[in-house]
Amino acid sequence: MVRQAAGIVLIFLVYFLTARVSLGVGSINHSGLLFWPPSGLALGALFLFGYELWPGVLLAAFFANLSIGIPPPMALGIAAGYMLESLAGAYFLREHMKLNPLFSRLQDSLAFILTSFGSTVIATTAGSISLYLGGQVTQDSFAQTWMTWWVGDSLGVLIVGAFIIRWLCRPRFYKTLWEVVEGLVVFSSLIAVSVLIFWTPVSSIANIPLIYLLFIPLIWMALRTGPRGITLALLLISATATMSLFLNHGNVTLINGASDLLLLQIFIGTVAIIFLLFVSIVEERKEVMESLRDHISKLEEAVERVRAQDEAKNEFIATLGHELRNPLSPIISATELIRQNGVREEDAKLIDIIQSHTQTLARLLDDLLDISRITRKKFRLQKEVVELQSVVHRSQETVDAFLKTRGHALLVSMPQKPLWLSADKVRLEQIFVNLLFNAAKYTEPGGTITLTIAEAGDRCLRISVKDTGIGIDQEMLGRIFEPFVQANVPRGRVGSGLGIGLSLTKRLVELHGGTIRAESLGRGKGSEFIVELPISPNLQLQLPHAPAEVPTAREAGGLKYPKILVVDDNEAAAQGLGALLKHLGHEIEFAYDGTEALQQIQKFAPDVVLLDIGLPGMDGYQVARQVRQERGSSPVLIALSGYGQAEDKRKAREAGFNYHLTKPVGIRDLEQLLTS
Repeated sequence: MVRQAAGIVLIFLVYFLTARVSLGVGSINHSGLLFWPPSGLALGALFLFGYELWPGVLLAAFFANLSIGIPPPMALGIAAGYMLESLAGAYFLREHMKLNPLFSRLQDSLAFILTSFGSTVIATTAGSISLYLGGQVTQDSFAQTWMTWWVGDSLGVLIVGAFIIRWLCRPRFYKTLWEVVEGLVVFSSLIAVSVLIFWTPVSSIANIPLIYLLFIPLIWMALRTGPRGITLALLLISATATMSLFLNHGNVTLINGASDLLLLQIFIGTVAIIFLLFVSIVEERKEVMESLRDHISKLEEAVERVRAQDEAKNEFIATLGHELRNPLSPIISATELIRQNGVREEDAKLIDIIQSHTQTLARLLDDLLDISRITRKKFRLQKEVVELQSVVHRSQETVDAFLKTRGHALLVSMPQKPLWLSADKVRLEQIFVNLLFNAAKYTEPGGTITLTIAEAGDRCLRISVKDTGIGIDQEMLGRIFEPFVQANVPRGRVGSGLGIGLSLTKRLVELHGGTIRAESLGRGKGSEFIVELPISPNLQLQLPHAPAEVPTAREAGGLKYPKILVVDDNEAAAQGLGALLKHLGHEIEFAYDGTEALQQIQKFAPDVVLLDIGLPGMDGYQVARQVRQERGSSPVLIALSGYGQAEDKRKAREAGFNYHLTKPVGIRDLEQLLTS
């Protein structure tokens, strides 16, 4: 209550003093007022501090009019008009327009301009009628009185009201030294231009009205100081023009040299409207740019997080592949050794199942690593001239065990004449293997898979893998090649997997310059995958003459590399591989860390060292470097690693390894190296 009373007293004093000064200026000049500041003061106060201050406005307006000799009834009518004007304007801005007092939106400036010219109709009409009824205004002069009053009152709200609201809503602000200097310069230039225009008899230079000079500092302020600077600038211009009228300096001449108060009012009102709108547009643009910068910053942070997460994911996949390959190695070695020792027919089928699923696990790990490398654009094809038929035969051998466990029949149809492609032999085989595995997984046991290869024109090869499986829904055909997307099959059946095989196949086909698509008539009607690859009939001419076949070391009698040292910190993997090599006739020794490996090489003098990379303490690269420094090119070093990317193979070569094998290692891989 005390605070409310203090507010009413304060608004009464400020309004009364401002009104007395303004009325004094008008009475001295005998030409009316340029603008009526108390109206803007009242509206701003009620908007910012509450409607309950209205008694202060009513009393101040009443006593101010009494002080210049206006009769009490007329003074009360005029005061009531000003009080209702400020209440209506403040209510409209707060409740209906939700005005942001910072004037940072175009809609805020439009709402305030509308209020300035709308709410003042109340005070103008009430005051003009009061003067008319009191005999102060005749019927003939009523319209002119109303218009002059309304324009001055509107300018008061527009200029002073905007200044009060903008400056008092956030009175404190902080500027840098450069911004302070810039502000002083621009306001000094504005005052200088205003004095030149309104306080001197010079109205134009070279027939160009000086009034246009005002736009230079105003535009500068709108761009640099915002609504706070513009509202102050408009107040300074209006105050300078008013003081010119009060002191009778200059001609206050405007365009065409007309010395007219209404024309001056219209000019200042137009400038105020233009720059309030302009500065709001500038502020909106600044907010949009700031928001855009903030979004860009957040987007960059998000991209960086995604990049870091992607790197972590790739590192995790590589580590996962390494760690999962280690236990696969002894499984493969053990099953091959069991098969070498001879087993019953029913046990052989169980071993086929174990080997088939172990190979599937190894293939899934390879697919994971390959798709990761392709995504990171670290994947390169090693192209050479390849005979397609030989690739197809190797692919058949790879999937044969899995097809047997499923009871599938594989029908192959391809031309008898050799077909030559410029391709990566390993990746081309991977394409066939992935498509055949995919067909086998999604075909019920006892199904039929048909591989058809035919020339489709002179420079195109058409490869079709068709099955009698579960088929693909039409809505899935467009998504089947997306990473981690699978046909909707019951979880737990053989058809489930990671959903990356077809995505990887598509990438590999495209890297070879080809295309792949899927076709299906729907559920239960099988599916067909069609690959088209470019071929060239002239590639065969580029092939070097094949050397005459020579017998391998085993065929010639004896072993080329009789003594082998197996080094692996995984004892089960080392023992399994060693047992398999012993069965083949090799003399075997073991080591389980880098230091022991160097000691065994010195003591055992092996012909070949199968050396694991991920050893504790001294890793395989360090062991290889030391062996090469001490013993030169002997023995043959074969790297065994769960990491099989190009970078890993490069590091192995640089360390001195002769060959690099990726775990799990089968007997075929070793025999190929040991007999070559």
